[in-house]
Amino acid sequence: MGGTSEKGRGAGWAMLAVPLLIANWYAVAAVLGRDCRLLYEGGNITQCAGGLSEEQMTAVSAAIALALLVVELALGVLVRRRGRSG
Repeated sequence: MGGTSEKGRGAGWAMLAVPLLIANWYAVAAVLGRDCRLLYEGGNITQCAGGLSEEQMTAVSAAIALALLVVELALGVLVRRRGRSG
């Protein structure tokens, strides 16, 4: 039987998911962070899109990137199943 083992498939998905998650996070952070600006001349307090602080923007972009990853992987599974059945 020339199939791939379950362990091998899981490792394949992980090798795809990690770089995809990083790319998603980078893209979302670039979009949300483009409007970041210093609130005070000499201070280190920044405010980003929608009134978020820099730390909040980083956390929100990570959550959005994770949601995007779930959607992308689900679409990949659906396309793969459809390809096998049709």
